[in-house]
Amino acid sequence: MARYARRWTMANAPGVIDARLVLPRATPAFTIHRRVWLGGGSWSTAVPLLPQHAWRLLRWRAGGWRRGVASIRRERLAQVADSMGIDPGLVEARLASLARRHGIPPGEALHFGLVAADGLTRWPEYVYRNEERWNAAAGGARGARQVLALGDKVATAERLAAAGVPTVPSLLVPPLPPGADWRRKALDWLDRWPQVHVKRRHGSRGVGAFELSEDRRLVLRQFQHDEAEADPVAWMAANATGHELLVQPRLESHAALVDVADPSDVVTIRAVTRDLGGGPELFCSWIEVPLPIAEGRQFYVLSRIDGDGVIRELAVAQWWRKELLDETRESGRQSAAVAASLRGRTVPGYAELVRHALLAHRQFPGLFAAAWDVAVTSEGNLFLEGNGGFGVDTPQVISGGLLRGIS
Repeated sequence: MARYARRWTMANAPGVIDARLVLPRATPAFTIHRRVWLGGGSWSTAVPLLPQHAWRLLRWRAGGWRRGVASIRRERLAQVADSMGIDPGLVEARLASLARRHGIPPGEALHFGLVAADGLTRWPEYVYRNEERWNAAAGGARGARQVLALGDKVATAERLAAAGVPTVPSLLVPPLPPGADWRRKALDWLDRWPQVHVKRRHGSRGVGAFELSEDRRLVLRQFQHDEAEADPVAWMAANATGHELLVQPRLESHAALVDVADPSDVVTIRAVTRDLGGGPELFCSWIEVPLPIAEGRQFYVLSRIDGDGVIRELAVAQWWRKELLDETRESGRQSAAVAASLRGRTVPGYAELVRHALLAHRQFPGLFAAAWDVAVTSEGNLFLEGNGGFGVDTPQVISGGLLRGIS
């Protein structure tokens, strides 16, 4: 019963809500929001989704929006109101209006600055976390196929390498059956590279990923804990058996960044590209610098990169991750110090990185948007993978709505 109540409380609307969604001549942004309701396709593909959509909408209308607004801490509302020079009550009222009338999660409305005076008109330019398959909806049937294609890390790397985009050397390992000799496999990989990073061919968020070093020590990467598994062979047998794996050399950060980056992970850049119909363009980019693992987790400093490759301010003030902002905590102090040290530095080879990101996007014609993960190493900027279902928070905080300017 408690779990049921929690799911009810956390429910979001299944998409944005507005009468303009059903207009035959809806604007391009509203057309995309409507396609999200349709599962990214047509009315025929939406039929199986209707009961689920109806249930989620009912929960939202029955009070989910009110609980969402109430979940925002009062001190945060006051903080935002003070920074904008408006009354906290007005901030709360605008959050409630956006949630009740348009189905917009209050946390995202606050994060994207939609409580500003023009926010009540700007909100259609954004996509939201409760809008599943938004990228497929924006790209149509052709784009939807390319989003699926990006999910195959091996095929994506092959497509990029063939086009001249620098990628990480990889070894594809077919699924091993139960009882396979994982120790022998691991030693074969370490004969090729002294340290390896292993991940599933199809997957995301680091699920099932791990690392092996030359001393045969297994380091878990799923939750980025800095601890060795007591029995690496048993762990691999339990977590990797039956999965097609991608084995790559473990990368080290560029020499220009080793003074700020913890060696537990490599510095990466996420470059988001978008195609409004005239070819891909850079939407935004930011650098992710690993901090030392603390409290059983690894945190990263995210800083925005300007068009000239210069690192600017902290990209995202993720207020729900207070440990990144609270300088009374170790992670908060480290984050502030690294962000200050990064500010004003130029990313090595940034112009070439952007050129390659646009080239990578062109290998997936019809794709609306992609987020490219690029490792910044002394051997060059190496593309790790492309993502079609990436998180929308950070890019839209940096550069505004992903649907802005679409026609």
